[in-house]
Amino acid sequence: MRKRKNHRNTQSGFTLVEVAIVLVIIGLLVGGILKGQEMIKNAKVKNFTKQADELRAAVNTYRDRYRIFPGDDNDPVGKCGLGCEQEQAQHKRCGRYVGQSFHRTSSSGSSGARSPGR
Repeated sequence: MRKRKNHRNTQSGFTLVEVAIVLVIIGLLVGGILKGQEMIKNAKVKNFTKQADELRAAVNTYRDRYRIFPGDDNDPVGKCGLGCEQEQAQHKRCGRYVGQSFHRTSSSGSSGARSPGR
């Protein structure tokens, strides 16, 4: 009688453990990408909030110094500190701010420098 050779077909493929490891790695990568996108979004929101706070502080500083909001000021040249001496002398006569002090001539006769108050 002939001997039969019992050849088992060798199956090729991935084991369950290998597939599980690959799925875990893919899950970690996707989770990291999503977390990174969330961090980028949060950083943009924080940056925008910081810029808004800086703008608010600048507007309030201008308002405290010159008693007028920046967009409502019709003559901002005398306030920048870069105007010529002649313009500053004119501002003293008309009652505009010059630097940190306020020069006012009123009809009651009181004139002189006084610091801006709130």
